[in-house]
Amino acid sequence: IAQFDLLKGAQAFTLNLQNWKDFLKCLMHAGFRSGKVITSETTVLYSYVFYLLGRGKYGLSENALRRAIARWFFFASLTGRYTSSPESALESDLLQLRDVSDGAGFLAFLDRSITAQLTDDYWSVTLPNNLDTAAARSPSLMAYIASLCLLDASVLFSNLKVGSLLDPTTDAYRNSLERHHLFPKEWL
Repeated sequence: IAQFDLLKGAQAFTLNLQNWKDFLKCLMHAGFRSGKVITSETTVLYSYVFYLLGRGKYGLSENALRRAIARWFFFASLTGRYTSSPESALESDLLQLRDVSDGAGFLAFLDRSITAQLTDDYWSVTLPNNLDTAAARSPSLMAYIASLCLLDASVLFSNLKVGSLLDPTTDAYRNSLERHHLFPKEWL
C-alpha cells in the first residue's frame, strides 16, 4: 500500500501541467522554440525526467533548474545522447545519480557529463564533421538553428529574426523554416 501511495504521488507530480509548462520553458531557454527543431521526442521525455528530479528530489530553484535543464537538453539533443540505446543511456545516468543527495551534487553531475563529452575536440572536429551532411534534420543542424535563436540572429539578407520564423504562434500552412530563407538557394 505504501508503494502504491508513493506511485500515486509521483504520478500526480509527473503529470502536473504546471511542471510540464515550466519544463517547456527550459527548452525555449535552450533555443528550441518550436517542435520543428527537435529531432528526438525521447530526448524531450528523458530531459523531463531530469527536470522532475531537480525540482522534486533535489529542490532546486526554478531559475537554477531552468538554466541547468536548458543546457542538458541542448547537450543531449546536439550529441544524440538518447537516440541510440536510449534506455541504457538513461539507466546509466540515473545510476550515477544514485549517491547524489542534494541540488549542488545534481548540478555537478549534469555539468560533469556535459563537459566530459563536449570537449575541445568535439567542437573543433566532431561537430564540424556532423554538420557536413546532406540530412535535412540532423541533431547538429537543429542545435545550430537553436543557437541562432539564442543569439537573436537575423535571417540572411533579411530583417527577420530566425526565432520569429520558428514561433509556433505565427505558423502558417507554408513551412516558415525553409533553408532558402536562412541561406540563399544558389549557395545551398
